[in-house]
Amino acid sequence: MTSSLLWFRKGTAPGTIITLDKPLSSRWKILEKLNECDDQGTVEQNNAYGFRSFASAKFLCCDPQRRATKAFMRAYIQVPHRTTEIDDADTRGQ
Repeated sequence: MTSSLLWFRKGTAPGTIITLDKPLSSRWKILEKLNECDDQGTVEQNNAYGFRSFASAKFLCCDPQRRATKAFMRAYIQVPHRTTEIDDADTRGQ
């Protein structure tokens, strides 16, 4: 499901350096965000099936020290269930 919401607004602009520590320490510079999608379910789906709502984004990156070394990076985040986006954090946490 593709959404008009953009969950990855902060820290994902081209030029941003991402530092990873596992499995090995590495640094990657974002060249371009290739896509972003979300799979946002309802509270009822969570209660019935254990469904967790999430969003993901795919980035084209390069090693800032060796720009010819390129890689794809996909990041995932948990997002609020549909219709709970404006609820306070305690309510969403339930």
